[in-house]
Amino acid sequence: MTVTYTGSVGTASLKAFILALFKWRGSVWKAVWVELLVWCLAYAILSICYRLAMNKEQQDKFEDVCALCYKYSELIPLTFLLGFYVTQVVSRWQTMFGNLGWCDNYSLNVAAYFGGKDERTRMMKRSIARYMSLLQVLVYRDISVRIRKRFPTLESLVTAGFLTDNEKTTLDSSTGPHSRYYLPVMWSMKIIRAARDEGRLLSDFAVSDLYRNLLEYWNKEFTLVLFDWVPLPLVYTQVAYVTVRVYFLIALLGRQYIISDRYDALRGPLDAYVPIFTMAQFVFYVGWLRVAEALLNPFGEDDDDFECNWIIDRNFGTAMKIVDSTEGGEGEARVVKDYFWDVSSPTPMYSSLFVPEKKPEPQGSAVAEVKVPKEVIMVPRIEVPREGNSRRTSISMAISNTFSRMLRILGAATVVLLAAAQECSSPQGTKQVFGQYLQCIKQGLDADYQSYEDEIRAHNRRAAQACFASTIDEGNRKDRCVLSVSDLDQLAWDRHGPLRDCTICRTFASGAIKALKNTPAEDQKCIRNEITKAISREAGLCLSRKIPNFAGVPDIPDLEEGSFHFKDVVINSISDHILIHARISFCGDRKPARSHSTSACLRNPFVGYLGKHCQLLTQCTQQLARGSCSSKIQESNKAVCECITESRDDLKQRISSISQVFSEVLNGGSRGGLNIGSSSKVDQCVSSVKKHMITPVNDWVSVIDAALSTCIKQRPAGQNLGMEAMLNVGCRKVIADTTGTATSQLKTGFDFVNNLIDAMVERSGRFCGGEHCLQ
Repeated sequence: MTVTYTGSVGTASLKAFILALFKWRGSVWKAVWVELLVWCLAYAILSICYRLAMNKEQQDKFEDVCALCYKYSELIPLTFLLGFYVTQVVSRWQTMFGNLGWCDNYSLNVAAYFGGKDERTRMMKRSIARYMSLLQVLVYRDISVRIRKRFPTLESLVTAGFLTDNEKTTLDSSTGPHSRYYLPVMWSMKIIRAARDEGRLLSDFAVSDLYRNLLEYWNKEFTLVLFDWVPLPLVYTQVAYVTVRVYFLIALLGRQYIISDRYDALRGPLDAYVPIFTMAQFVFYVGWLRVAEALLNPFGEDDDDFECNWIIDRNFGTAMKIVDSTEGGEGEARVVKDYFWDVSSPTPMYSSLFVPEKKPEPQGSAVAEVKVPKEVIMVPRIEVPREGNSRRTSISMAISNTFSRMLRILGAATVVLLAAAQECSSPQGTKQVFGQYLQCIKQGLDADYQSYEDEIRAHNRRAAQACFASTIDEGNRKDRCVLSVSDLDQLAWDRHGPLRDCTICRTFASGAIKALKNTPAEDQKCIRNEITKAISREAGLCLSRKIPNFAGVPDIPDLEEGSFHFKDVVINSISDHILIHARISFCGDRKPARSHSTSACLRNPFVGYLGKHCQLLTQCTQQLARGSCSSKIQESNKAVCECITESRDDLKQRISSISQVFSEVLNGGSRGGLNIGSSSKVDQCVSSVKKHMITPVNDWVSVIDAALSTCIKQRPAGQNLGMEAMLNVGCRKVIADTTGTATSQLKTGFDFVNNLIDAMVERSGRFCGGEHCLQ
């Protein structure tokens, strides 16, 4: 019963919309004409009585009542109420339309996944199509009056071909009307399971995909049941309905034209016997309400309600036709030469009914606006300090912005000229240019941080897919560790991840992630700056042994500054890395050869490996490394990357030493004897651990605690932040352990820390380049 008029308004012309305006079926005229006629008759009767049947005193009283109605009628918030009400109704209608349910998705999958042309396979496919159509009919006959009239009983469904007698008996015996909705889906799933057992479905993935399609279809149909069960609140509908009607009942008096001079607002310049403007208002407001009334239940019998009978017939016939397609028929894909086989850039033909207009090809709006010079010089972006929040006039803002723009242009040109002129003949010059090189990398990273993070995660996923086996059978066949790409959808610190056997480890990890998400950006930047100072000291010590006449570490830019708005992406990327290497470790404990071959595959870069990172390295090298600086930059970059690797190995060795400290505590006979009042054993444990965190230039426990203490301005109440507090808790747990589980939990925790270190080192070294970055 849907009224289709889109063809009539194919062109945006006055004629097209006039033709649409005068359509009758489904129109506003059909919706309001009866009420408008009744209202006009009532208005005319009151007007005639006022003018011809009342004496002067009665006319005065009538005019007083009209003036009162006119004055207070505008207090009714008609526009606001109708607008909000119609918006809610239309939103529900759109959701219902999106959940009508169409057979094409599951039917095409059934036809594609089922193999074989025998009679049983055909019966299976047709039964699934019939059951899913039955599901739609069972839902529609409960929510649509027209479908209920078409199929008043289950017996009528048997006659129509949707049910068999045995299936009708099963439906009759089911408890409750709503249990009928899931039975057709359950029957279809049993058929799919039987087909897999009989070898008619070739993989478990086909079963999973078909199940997903059936459940999606069921979910849409059941959504319609829920919408029918829980409509908009009745009081809301009543308020909208009554408000509009009461408004125009009041208008019967408030919009009368009076003949005396007592109320100028009601008299008007002309004595209009017909209230044209009020009638127009009636058409608009009542028509607006009729929209909501028509769409409130789109499964009824109005002009604009859904064509439920057509939907059922279409889905049933189409589903049967799709699943019944066999090889050699219309369901077979024929690989043949197309009409344009010998044409490299074909242009499709036009019918003689349409003459193609000669128009220019579409192009971006900026193409015509920006004139490109013959020679383009690329320069790095120069970071300009952000202005304060002081108030300035619009004129001073314009002057400041113009001046800043000039400084940026001059500054960028100066950097390029300095880099080109710099011979790197002195250690100080090399330091300066290498600092600009690092700043160039930071600026490129900040410009599109998410794409670089996405590239890292895409590499992890691609590596997992290429180097791991997705099933145990495939692992036995290829001698590879087993890891499905879908396994990376969980987080490494979830209760089913590598930390599943270590509760305290999950607590610390979850707390760290929560802190990362909740700490303000300025606090995080402050922490990174403090840690970067310590890293600079470590790097200076390492680089001084590798670079002759080393002039010192340049200012290290904050490469992670752009990560604040992409915390989830960064967290997921680190989680993927930990999960991959945790699985290799798990595999290595049982199948060392498999672990070795999988690790070797992961270390072998494939085509496109971190291509965007390599492109940024190339751009910065070409912009800043000129002449003798090129070799100096490469030498510095190589030394930095070697130091990153050495720092990782050193840190892992220290972690191993810390693990040994805890093992000595566990095996030294002192566990289980902790006296809460005396913490000497805990202090001794913490002191032993802290000794292993001291390097020639840094006390890392103090560095981290000082950074947290200085930078975090709003601390959780009653919570001690920092490494020393965490070590104190860990030592207490180890010493107080009497069950012997601390040993396994200790190994789990330190394995996780080692994998986390690897993940962070990989992030730090992603701009090191290598053989995969071909210059």
